[in-house]
Amino acid sequence: MFNLFKSPEDKLKNEMVKNIEKMAFLCLKENGMNGSPIEGMILIKCIKNSEEFFVKRSIDISRKHGLDREKTISIIKDSAKKVHDENIKY
Repeated sequence: MFNLFKSPEDKLKNEMVKNIEKMAFLCLKENGMNGSPIEGMILIKCIKNSEEFFVKRSIDISRKHGLDREKTISIIKDSAKKVHDENIKY
């Protein structure tokens, strides 16, 4: 099988978007506010919590992907913003 990702950065970006989105929606589901008037606010908080979770683990993530920590944190933050932009409508 061939590698679909051109670089470790691309692989991490794809992985982080999937993980942050999955974690945020699991948080929303467990919160019990799904379908309520404040669902959007809860989802925003869940996305932020997911971002913080991965930033705290950025050293391990950067080692796993062969990237420096600053680049890893930047990718995590950009991925959280992408999840936010794709799922929160104003």
